[in-house]
Amino acid sequence: MSSDLLTDIGVRIEEQGGEDITEAIDEAAGYIQDSAGQRLKRARAALTAREAS
Repeated sequence: MSSDLLTDIGVRIEEQGGEDITEAIDEAAGYIQDSAGQRLKRARAALTAREAS
């Protein structure tokens, strides 16, 4: 959700000619997605380990 909002903001800024800002926002959105994905993987692994014990 947060990464989607950042991407939407980036698109709007790009439409107004702020390409440098758009790149920074795209990087931030990617970081949020990567971080969320890593947290989900850790949670899944912890749940799997808990179920196995």
